[in-house]
Amino acid sequence: RVSAVIITTLCAAGATTPLVANGARTLRLHGTVEPIRSYPVFVPRLSGSSANSLVITHLARPGTQVRKGDLLVEFDSQAQIKTAHDREAEYRDFVEQINKLRADQLSARAHDEAALNQADNAVKSAEVDVSTNDVRAQIDAEKNQLMLEEMRAHLVALRRTSDLRRHAEAADLRLLEIQRDRAKNAWMHAEQNATKMRIVSPLDGLVALKTTWKNGSFGEVQEGEDTRPGVPIMDVVDPTAMRVRAKI
Repeated sequence: RVSAVIITTLCAAGATTPLVANGARTLRLHGTVEPIRSYPVFVPRLSGSSANSLVITHLARPGTQVRKGDLLVEFDSQAQIKTAHDREAEYRDFVEQINKLRADQLSARAHDEAALNQADNAVKSAEVDVSTNDVRAQIDAEKNQLMLEEMRAHLVALRRTSDLRRHAEAADLRLLEIQRDRAKNAWMHAEQNATKMRIVSPLDGLVALKTTWKNGSFGEVQEGEDTRPGVPIMDVVDPTAMRVRAKI
């Protein structure tokens, strides 16, 4: 198939020397042999983390025949596990704070409602007293009117204070809910990062380590080394189906 492509290309380009004349001629090409199926392995990028490097604790040897599901590389996951536990504890602490705050706000709301009912009853009582001013002395009538105005002003002030307190309570509760959600997201990210510390093979094949730039030269990564996220580590290649890639 490659020879047919070569012949067609050269003839189309106006080649005058026949490639096949009274026998076969050989055309030598330079290229690379590569697998049709392969799986590249990179150092994982962690979600929501500022970690700059990961330590390799296990690495499959080059040329090893692996099966689907076999462990290829494992990184030190202690930092991610500790972070997950810390964020989980932080999340649960915020949940408890929210529950306590809601209980306190409910108690404060009941107290305010009782004070409003008491003030409202005082206004109604003062209104009754004012309604009898026609049969009272002028000084008593004036006292009743002043008492009514005072009770009404007190009721208005209590309602305004109660409304402001409700807005402040809602703001305080929302702030804790935001902190709780952030802690939960950090917890989920840390748990996801912990699962990324183990990379298994998705296919049957051979392990081929890749060379990367480290310490001023190219070389293969080794167990115990610090690696940066995104660095290629190895390829798992399926040797049952290969192809040649060459420029003609």
